[in-house]
Amino acid sequence: MHVTMSPDEWSLFTGFVRCARRYVEFGSGASTVLAASLAGEQVMSLDSSKAWLDRVASECRARKTRLFPNLTFVDIGDTGEWGFPANETARERWPSYHASIWGDPAAAQGDLYLIDGRFRVACLVQVLLHAGDQAFVAFHDYASRLHYHDAALIAREIVRVNDLSIFVRRPDFDARAAARLLADYAYDPR
Repeated sequence: MHVTMSPDEWSLFTGFVRCARRYVEFGSGASTVLAASLAGEQVMSLDSSKAWLDRVASECRARKTRLFPNLTFVDIGDTGEWGFPANETARERWPSYHASIWGDPAAAQGDLYLIDGRFRVACLVQVLLHAGDQAFVAFHDYASRLHYHDAALIAREIVRVNDLSIFVRRPDFDARAAARLLADYAYDPR
């Protein structure tokens, strides 16, 4: 499975995964296989492409990963490249990408979250609203995409390597500000 992170990003990410007990991610792929090989207790992953999730499952089986991930398909309508919505016909379902996972109480118990799929800012907000205070959030492509930088309103970057940033909840986290940010980005698939 192809790794989209640079070698330095992958190294940083691997270090965090090695320390994770409960790993949750938005956007599946090589990161899922790595987490299923290294995480302590649980791996949860969601994606907007059923075919892609099937490939990830096959890769985990082929590699005989230590854990088998809980893979969840989120139907946001027809998708194109990288799981982007192909059109707006199912727009009303888009928020399910970042909201549906919280129906499983285990999702809120993660200690490491990866945001590397769709609706990235909304995913970050949801993590900070639901996860514990000690959770780390890895956010891929953060630095190079200015439209993600509103995340700094509610999250504090603690380390960055190339285009992978690790965040924690800001000490002055304001749930009302987070809710406003979520409303602004709930339908933004970037």
